[in-house]
Amino acid sequence: MWDPATGRTRTTLTGHTNSVNAVTFNPDGKTLATASDDKTVRLWDAVLPKPSAAIHKICRAVNRDLTSQERTTCLPGQSASPVCPTS
Repeated sequence: MWDPATGRTRTTLTGHTNSVNAVTFNPDGKTLATASDDKTVRLWDAVLPKPSAAIHKICRAVNRDLTSQERTTCLPGQSASPVCPTS
């Protein structure tokens, strides 16, 4: 998925094992449906979390803070200090 204002990639959806040949958004703009030559249809949550929420979700999943290199890569131009809650 791309940001239409900047053309930058926002996220990559993976899961189909063959070419995707149909894509449509639900009228509410919150769900994306894709159909593939692999004979599957997938539904995707098209609402991306805010960066801070995404980082905290990652920290909880890996049970640690981001390393300095990860912070530099994922949060360019932001403080190099820890970003995950300590509790």
